[in-house]
Amino acid sequence: CVLLPLLSVKPPQQSLFLLVDSIDEGSHFGEGEQRSSPGSPRTIAELLASHHEFLPPWLLLICSARRQNKAITKLFTGILPSSAC
Repeated sequence: CVLLPLLSVKPPQQSLFLLVDSIDEGSHFGEGEQRSSPGSPRTIAELLASHHEFLPPWLLLICSARRQNKAITKLFTGILPSSAC
């Protein structure tokens, strides 16, 4: 519902960003708990982590989460290229 319209939009002259603040809010699985299978994400964090590569290159994804929520931060570990850190 979101990717196809984004991909059909004429790319803007400058990059835009999508900010998802407190992506860990409402996530109740803990450190040892398994997340859902890749084909069926159950949280916004899982959805974004498993589909970020499909976002258009002109759209930057920025997410915030509490450091204490290791299950969420692990979803996004290794996504950024080293030059972006």
